[in-house]
Amino acid sequence: MAKILTKEEITQLAEEYAELDRWTQVRDWARKYYGDGATTVEVEIEYQFNDGDPEYPSVESFSVMDKNGKHLPVVDEHDEEYEMREELPVTEDSHAYNLTKQPPISFPVVVVR
Repeated sequence: MAKILTKEEITQLAEEYAELDRWTQVRDWARKYYGDGATTVEVEIEYQFNDGDPEYPSVESFSVMDKNGKHLPVVDEHDEEYEMREELPVTEDSHAYNLTKQPPISFPVVVVR
């Protein structure tokens, strides 16, 4: 028998999938620029005005670390930091991504009898 999800469960799953999508984007970005040695990416967010429109978040800066916590330099020096920042997903707040562990998804448990 299928379980009908509550509105709260649907909202939670949507948030978890959005987090997984951002994590996947950051992981792929880190592999592209830093290789497989990148294990943590910290993204700093700032709010900017857009010609009188309300503030909107944008990536101010980022840092990438290896498993020992050492900051990694950019592998491809031809890429500008600005272009790299534009490829990162923007969230409402600054965020650290642990690339060694995928965010969990709480799939609903269905009992079949």
